[in-house]
Amino acid sequence: MNEEFFNNLLTNSISLIIVLLVYTAPVLIYRFAINKKPLPKKKAVIIALIYGVIGTALAALLYYFLNGSPVAGFGLLFWGYINYSILIQNDKKTRKDIPSDMLALYEKLSTDSMSLDNDEMKTVISDFKEKASVFDGEYGKYNVSFPGKRNGLNGLLIVDEEKKKIFYFSVFMETKPSIYIDYKENMTMYYLDCEFNK
Repeated sequence: MNEEFFNNLLTNSISLIIVLLVYTAPVLIYRFAINKKPLPKKKAVIIALIYGVIGTALAALLYYFLNGSPVAGFGLLFWGYINYSILIQNDKKTRKDIPSDMLALYEKLSTDSMSLDNDEMKTVISDFKEKASVFDGEYGKYNVSFPGKRNGLNGLLIVDEEKKKIFYFSVFMETKPSIYIDYKENMTMYYLDCEFNK
């Protein structure tokens, strides 16, 4: 009985290690070491599905090679959802994570952007770009909503690359109504906790 128990424990341990190495480790490396930004949900779904199928095949082959027997499956849907969640994970900072001097500038901007002088605006824009993700969706009109966490930092920065000017910049300390944006080729959009719907 003890031998059977340890054999089962060894088999289950091997299965878990294979799952973590094959299914999740590459996605974690891609999200936090290579891409370093959350992916749009549509792109994350496609990657999670494609990699889920590839990961299942690799895991089954590796399991067979190490254990000498085939395996029925590794929970494709479950691990696909885990990988999808990792890919869209937003590491944005909440209010309490932002230094007090920078938080004061964000709060000032969210109330009245005209009250910031040029140096303050440059500081806020630079800090916002570091925290934000770059939108890589198709060009066109979008309804942009800000369903962010209460006490979180939400915002959208649109840069006109041709004119080298800020086309739009707003920071919200609370959830706000949606806005409409016509995203064009000359624009770069930086966003924090936004959802884009055509």
